[in-house]
Formats: sequence, structure tokens, C-alpha cells
Amino acid sequence: MTEKYIDFFLMGGDRRQSELAKILKSKGYKVCTSYLNNEESDSYKSYDDWKYTLKYAKNLVLPVPVSTDGKNLNILNSKDKIPLTDILECVEQDTCVFGGNFSDSFQKYASDMRINTNDYLKKEIFSVLNAILTAEGAIEVALGELDKTIWKSNCLIIGYGRIGKILSQRLKSMGAYITIMSRNDKSIAFAMAEGYDTQKIDSTQHNHKKYDVIFNTVPHIIFDAEKIKQIEDSLFYIELASAPGGIDKKMAQQSGIKVISANGLPGKTAPISAAQIIFETIDNIIKGE
Repeated sequence: MTEKYIDFFLMGGDRRQSELAKILKSKGYKVCTSYLNNEESDSYKSYDDWKYTLKYAKNLVLPVPVSTDGKNLNILNSKDKIPLTDILECVEQDTCVFGGNFSDSFQKYASDMRINTNDYLKKEIFSVLNAILTAEGAIEVALGELDKTIWKSNCLIIGYGRIGKILSQRLKSMGAYITIMSRNDKSIAFAMAEGYDTQKIDSTQHNHKKYDVIFNTVPHIIFDAEKIKQIEDSLFYIELASAPGGIDKKMAQQSGIKVISANGLPGKTAPISAAQIIFETIDNIIKGE
């Protein structure tokens, strides 16, 4: 194996990666970056440069999410496309690969090459803390769009997982009227126990309430052309889920519903806090191993 003299090599991503690099450097680690939010400090942007440098890294840190199209590295402000398979082919077996939301094909390819991968999103502490940042960011987006207060606003939250639970708690504390929509009976029961109105996703009946804002956390189309009629009087819809999201965007816009894509909110609204969570997750994994 090649002798390693770089502790962490960070590639791609948004401001979370930039802030993470600062944290790692402040801890005394040797850090190199490439395609990191298009910063001037990125000295390893050419194909040959990052391929060569990567061989000397103990740890490779990819972004959250690792890819937006399932094939290429998630890079901002650059027209370059770097296939994830090209990156893995340059990673040696004694290098640990970190990142968020690895696809099944990525995991299989890495496993076949006997490369050790660590997906943040599969770590419970990261998922919960990241959900807090996402929920707060979603409320920030809503406040920027509403021409009224969250207090006494009618809010629909689709999905009652980590983000849905934390988001509903935050909105409730601000005095919002909340409806939880889920297809899971257990989630519906817990939402009822918290005092929220509830609605089954697959129900053919709907209360036809006008929602001031709709937050979706489910990465499946819930509102197709037919079901959009149930919410067409609503003001706007905030998409928090990954592709394909939960609504037919074209039909929603034709119905007068403004659709706001808010993927990767922690990187936009709280990059420093998000980077700290990533650092603590990486630190715990390394110490655990």
C-alpha cells in the first residue's frame, strides 16, 4: 500500500464540506480538497491531480449527498463531471470513504473492490441531528415566503419520520395548526397522540383544507394530477425529500401552487452546524474502528 501522508481528502459538495475542511484543519489534521464549492484553495481540480493525490489519503470525504444524478460526484459551480466509479478506482483498500446517501450501486461497486465505506445517513445520531437543521431551515424558507405569521397558519406535513416529527414540534411551539399525512398506521397513531390532525396518504377522502404551507419529507410522488385537486387552494409547497419528491411539479404550478425545492437545506441555512455534525460522526466512526 502507498504511504499515507494526507489525513483527509475532501471532494465536492456545498459549504458543509468547506466548513468541515476548516474544522479538520483546526484539529491539526493534514487536509487537501478538490472541487470544494469552487474555492480558490482547491489546488487539486485537474483529473490527473486529484487521482494522484487521492492515493496518499487516509480518508476520503465525499459530500452529502454524494451524487445528485446517481452517477457523478455532487459538485457545485462547475461544469466538470466526475463519475463516482472513477473515484473508487483511485481509492486504495486501506483508505476509508465517508459520505452521505450512497446508492446501492455505489455500495456494491465499493464492496466488490473491498473498499471500506461509511454512509452518514445510516448513523442514527447524524440523521437525528441533521433532521433538526433541516426542520429549522424549512421554517426559515416558509417565513421568507409567507405574508403572515407561522402562528395560526395551517401547515400540512407529509411523512412522520425524523424530519416530520421535529418539524411538527417546532411548528407547534410557534402556534401553527398542523396536519400530519402518512400511509403508516403507527405514525398516524403517534401523530394523533401529539394532538395533530391526521390524514392517510392513500385515503380517497380529504378534508380539503386550505394549507398556508405544505412540507413534504417523502421521496415518492404523493400528489399526482388527480390528488393535486385536493390541495389546489394551498399557497405553496416546500420539497424536503430527495428525487423524485412528492408532487407533480408541472401540474402543481398549473394549479397555482408554488413549489419550492429545498433539498440540502443544512448546507444552505446552517453549514457550520452541519459541518460540526459531520465531523463528530466521522470522529466517532474512526474512534470506534
